[in-house]
Amino acid sequence: MKDIPVKVELLRNTYPFRKEATIIGFLEFDENFYQQEMNLIDTNNQTPHIIFLIDTSYSMSEEDSNGLSKIEQVVEVLRTIIEDNLLDNMYISLVSFDEKASVILNHLKVNENKQLILSKLNDLFHLGSATYSYLGLEKIRNEVEILKGNASRIIMFTDGEDFDELEALQQTKLLLKKGVTLSTIGVGEEYNDEFLLSMADEGKGSFYHLQSVNELLKEIQFDTANLKKEHIVNSDISLFHPRNVTPVEFYKVGDAGVVELNVENQEILCGNIIKGDKIFFELKLNNIAKEGLYNILNGTIKYLVSGNPRTKEFSIKVRISKILPKDENPSQEVMDLNKFILLYKKAKLISKLQNEGKEDEARQIFYEIEPLASAVGLDGEIGNIISELDSGKTITKNLTRTLLSFTRTKTVTATKKGY
Repeated sequence: MKDIPVKVELLRNTYPFRKEATIIGFLEFDENFYQQEMNLIDTNNQTPHIIFLIDTSYSMSEEDSNGLSKIEQVVEVLRTIIEDNLLDNMYISLVSFDEKASVILNHLKVNENKQLILSKLNDLFHLGSATYSYLGLEKIRNEVEILKGNASRIIMFTDGEDFDELEALQQTKLLLKKGVTLSTIGVGEEYNDEFLLSMADEGKGSFYHLQSVNELLKEIQFDTANLKKEHIVNSDISLFHPRNVTPVEFYKVGDAGVVELNVENQEILCGNIIKGDKIFFELKLNNIAKEGLYNILNGTIKYLVSGNPRTKEFSIKVRISKILPKDENPSQEVMDLNKFILLYKKAKLISKLQNEGKEDEARQIFYEIEPLASAVGLDGEIGNIISELDSGKTITKNLTRTLLSFTRTKTVTATKKGY
């Protein structure tokens, strides 16, 4: 077993001797860690647990163009995935929220309780008034059974503005500390996409914008499929940067999409890792006084073996030199990963500009995205969205949210599968 459980890929292995250096790279689990260490990780409590958190405020009763109310569409999707055995051998919980929160189902094995689960879906039609998602998240944290070591994921559906966004973000942080991640799904057109995006980032999950029942079903299947994977590592990964390092940005990139990671008090919480996930980073090394090796990141991996906690530590170093190797080329893998992240960042900016009513600026960035999408093999998908603008259409919320959802959740898997 290697002492360092991660593989590190830097844009360059050697950086020029200056007062500061901008360093780009990524890390992922070393293959030996999977082959040798994962066999030791507990498997008894690794049955995935999906917690559906449903907005039952009054606006969910409003009809869409398909003649169904938003809550009817959500219930239809949940009923379909239960009846079609898509969550068999998984645990399910169901929590509703409006101006109050209720636990409707608590940690039930789907294949053993199918009829009870289906009957309880009707409770979602008891609608309230206001939208307080933090009450639902707080209810999950305090009352829903969450087994230590399980891969637990909240999937939250909402269609409106939240009445207490700060408290919702705080509850998401507290749940993440318990190992519970969060994905968000915006229903209709009136929700706050920036809020749902920040919730998904904080919860290390995905963000989806959906209108049709079929699309909604596909995205839930996509989200839950990642929890079913046998190569999930139920471990907490944290990164710490030294004081002479200034973090610029951190992202987790993999089959579950692109997730922006926050930096708090020199710590970057990465959450659970799926095999193939990469932690992308850009940072600045400051106060370079001489040539040599400099420590840029420290990390810990915590997990359980036979109920006992284990911790592995590692550090990442970079070489600073006045003379650079002539045969050293920039890492193509790092450059490609950076393109995926840049594509998502531009889509996020377009959404922000559209929300601010700056359509001309948003349209310009739309066209900047096209060559970038082509460079990563997504010119077909992105091109379809841009062609709508070429036909003279205005930039609608639906258009920007479709782009945002796609670039966040599908870009990496799309290129792998020839999407």
